Amino acid sequence: MSLPAILKRIFLDKVMLRGFAYESGKYGIKGLLPIKSAKMITTAEAPKFLLNIMGFGMTMRKANLGGVGIKNTKWIHYSLRAKGKAEDRKKFLEKVGKFVSE
Repeated sequence: MSLPAILKRIFLDKVMLRGFAYESGKYGIKGLLPIKSAKMITTAEAPKFLLNIMGFGMTMRKANLGGVGIKNTKWIHYSLRAKGKAEDRKKFLEKVGKFVSE
């Protein structure tokens, strides 16, 4: 599964820089960020269980975020539907509000 170009360009290429977010060590990389936790919010046409099967969740949580020292991550996801209901989107936005304020 490929990352959206904007995520790769802004987040991975501009923030996750060697010397800023991590440094190379004898046994792999060492995280340098003082951030201990992160919350991921995603939307896609694919359901969360499929993203997990494809390895997206594990890659983002363990390799990308965990690799720079962010070990505690939480993730919520909304599966977009081509003809999704406004009520469903509103419920998800309410869920996001609660999620980020926890």
